[in-house]
Amino acid sequence: MSDRKRDKVIDLSDISPECGLEWCRLIPHITCRVLVAGGDGTIGWVLQAIDQLSLKVSPEVCILPLGTGNDLSRVLGWGQGYTGDLDVKEFLDQTMAATPVKLDRWRLEITPEKHFGIRMPKKNLIVNNYASIGVDALVTLNFHKHRESSPVLFSSRLINKFWYFTYGTKDVLERECKNLHQKIKLELDGKYIDLPEIEGIVILNITSWGGGCKVWQLGSSSNKAIPESRYDDGLVEVIALYSSFHIAQLQVGLAEPLRLGQAQVVKITLYGGNAPMQVDGEPWEQHPSVITISKHNQAIMLAKNIC
Repeated sequence: MSDRKRDKVIDLSDISPECGLEWCRLIPHITCRVLVAGGDGTIGWVLQAIDQLSLKVSPEVCILPLGTGNDLSRVLGWGQGYTGDLDVKEFLDQTMAATPVKLDRWRLEITPEKHFGIRMPKKNLIVNNYASIGVDALVTLNFHKHRESSPVLFSSRLINKFWYFTYGTKDVLERECKNLHQKIKLELDGKYIDLPEIEGIVILNITSWGGGCKVWQLGSSSNKAIPESRYDDGLVEVIALYSSFHIAQLQVGLAEPLRLGQAQVVKITLYGGNAPMQVDGEPWEQHPSVITISKHNQAIMLAKNIC
């Protein structure tokens, strides 16, 4: 692509997205189309930069999926990822013909528990795809730690998926997140939700999770009335996971999630020790805190036109 318009192609390993998006300031009354090549984390980075620049006209963002999961790309019609040659002209033509759509974005606010009368500062993150606490985040956290210590072992999308499978299988035996329901309280729009014996909770903004699993719709062919899930309706979907084995069953369509509901505001109180969490594939170990998820804004994305 750099051969076509070298002066408008930005390598994010060398230049920040904020610098790249300064092009949009030069033509403030025209809607720019920004093509982001990368995974879900790169997309989030660019959307955050757009927020910070407060441009008069927000650019429309298209995705060339190069990550591992690429869940947002799947939802918008750009597929699970490119591994071979890319017809640049065809892809850019598709980008220019794509349809602008609105994507809800959510603020995840972490308010730490007081220690010795002192409370650490709040932390804010932005959720574009999904957030989770418990077993789903644990698998991601173990993968992340291993990749940081031995990056040479994570050289392709296929190998990355193998490592995800390995850590998921490992937790089937170890069950590090068992009894999560005894460590947290969950509120949806101010209503407390009774939790059975679970190992994870996932908050979904989009319909694709875990590398292409349309988890909210699983079982929709039965007589159950499952509420519609949209990425622009101001609601998130909240599900519970029973175990790592349950995740594996969901991935191949052999089980349904425990649907806890839809909400505009989700509040999780973690009080019984630490627990793994993740937002859009970025994991960490969370100390006791109150985690609140509420609407942030909407981004303008580009959905592929399917002929």
